Amino acid sequence: MKTTASSDRTALIRLAATLPVGSEERKVILAGLKKTARYSARDVANMDPDKAMSAADDIRTQAGRKAKEYLDSYRADAYEAHQEAKALEKAWDKWDWDALEGFNVLTKDEASFVKEVLASYTW
Repeated sequence: MKTTASSDRTALIRLAATLPVGSEERKVILAGLKKTARYSARDVANMDPDKAMSAADDIRTQAGRKAKEYLDSYRADAYEAHQEAKALEKAWDKWDWDALEGFNVLTKDEASFVKEVLASYTW
């Protein structure tokens, strides 16, 4: 459930009040405000227990969905970072200077210099 800032909510209520009763625009604004309603302790005290439980279940369900989206995103990012770390480690172990340049570990000039030095070095 998205929340709306109090001033935004007030502005939307005032806008809806200026529109003709029953107009499509007014219905859309009021429906949107109803979906973004925030519950206070006073609302809960005056609310039917079944409605309160239903609202709490809706909030928990939406929070659970959002948490799952975040977890999935973080897992994807972590997997991608892990793959990049493995590729960087492999490039470092093989002294693959071109690959290391791609990881911004060194510049193209530095990679060329190291390759030239290593090529001229006799073991």
